[in-house]
Amino acid sequence: MNVRTRTGKAALALLILTLATGAFPEASSPGKAPKTLSTLDQIAEAGKASSLDYAKAQNALAVAAVPALVKLKSSVLSTTYAYDEPAKTSVSASLPIIDQASLSASVAQDLSSSFQASLSPLEHSDTRAQALISYAKAQAASEDAGATAGSKAVKAALSWMSQKRQLETAEKTAALKKDAYEAAKAANALDPKNTTIDDLVTAMKDWSDARSALVKAQSAELSAETALYAALGASAGEVEVALLDEASLAAALDAFGASLEGKLSSGPAESYALKTASLEVESSAAKANAIWAFEPSLALNAGVKVSADGKQVSPSASATLSLSLDDLKGSDKANAEAALAVTRRALALQKSADKTAYDVAVATLQKAKINREGEKIARDLSSELAEVAAFSFKAGSYSAIENETAALALAAADDTYFQALVDEYSAWLDLVALAGK
Repeated sequence: MNVRTRTGKAALALLILTLATGAFPEASSPGKAPKTLSTLDQIAEAGKASSLDYAKAQNALAVAAVPALVKLKSSVLSTTYAYDEPAKTSVSASLPIIDQASLSASVAQDLSSSFQASLSPLEHSDTRAQALISYAKAQAASEDAGATAGSKAVKAALSWMSQKRQLETAEKTAALKKDAYEAAKAANALDPKNTTIDDLVTAMKDWSDARSALVKAQSAELSAETALYAALGASAGEVEVALLDEASLAAALDAFGASLEGKLSSGPAESYALKTASLEVESSAAKANAIWAFEPSLALNAGVKVSADGKQVSPSASATLSLSLDDLKGSDKANAEAALAVTRRALALQKSADKTAYDVAVATLQKAKINREGEKIARDLSSELAEVAAFSFKAGSYSAIENETAALALAAADDTYFQALVDEYSAWLDLVALAGK
């Protein structure tokens, strides 16, 4: 029985089942309401669950687990059936325990039997070590794929929310500019001296610019929505993402940042790239250690033959030492040690790259924090101006268009502040990827 093959097929079947049913099977049935994702944590989990890369990594992990967790030699129990003339039949079985030892037995048709134990004390390989390293690599790849998928989904959701807000503001702005043009057109017809052709041209240009901005906002929102549902592995009919307002996003950001504040000075953790580089060093070291400059072969065998009636027992023992020029492996060992030196150098370079990336991520986060504070001040100022405009409109000193213009300026400031919150949250996600949680 091939345990590795069976487990690999089972894992592949699980992968196919996951992809076939989708991340949201309960929402895929006709007539059912779409599943609502109302928090960023839910969005991250949905992105992870539906990720094809994560599913593939999980499958690879399941396959790698077999040789890593099974401690017997990879060539497991084997049996042989033999038939010879005249009518001699025998059955034999061999069980390799480790590279250095194995057991075997056979039973003939006349019920005579034999048992043998073999020991090769000089036998060595890095098969077991490489299996464990491959499993560790698969584990790291699985964790990275899951974290990356979750982070990608959250970033896509925040980007879409920001673009959605900007689209709504662009729609209101275009409608307002149209009203302003129509008002200017009517005023020009009544009093061309007070509202001139130049005023009318300016109003028309403002309306045209607003329509162009609206088209761009529509395209940006559609692209962001497409990216979001691609990251979620679902359609709008299967899952619905709830829009967060400023207060909700700010609260989520503050909680997220508070839980990670120490990462601003902790330095980089072991990133996926660094883990991989470290495991490559272990793999190269195991390979180099498994190669001896001289590799002779020594076989020690002990066995016993038992007659059918059990009265005759014949023990046996042998020792074989094999020496050959082919056993000289100095060149192979030198090449393996040179490869080990290269992987160690790659590890050192990756550590340096991670430190640089960490410093950049911290600087980017600090810049995002400052930008958030500045946009908050600008937003509060726009709020005050909008309140003044509303008061003046009620008092009769401001027109409806002037009041709406101030309200739209506040909406634009809100959008800019929301984008600042998105940028800071994204910066925290980038830092987590380097510093760990």
